[in-house]
Amino acid sequence: MAGTKADTVISFIEPIPLKLRNQVTEITLDMAANIGLIDQKCFPNATQVTDRFLVQKLALEALQEIRIKYRWHKQ
Repeated sequence: MAGTKADTVISFIEPIPLKLRNQVTEITLDMAANIGLIDQKCFPNATQVTDRFLVQKLALEALQEIRIKYRWHKQ
């Protein structure tokens, strides 16, 4: 399937019987709003979990930015 638009993904998943989709207990998100919408519409019993690698990446980027600002401020 090409793309990540919510409507496209939902139309791809909806033919799967709801009984099977209700067995999904956890959805890993990449913090994109459209993925949350897909989860809510297609997997009503699933818990949303943010991808830990993405969280680590964002935290490291923020830390690097603070470190650079501090380094230049200190000089």
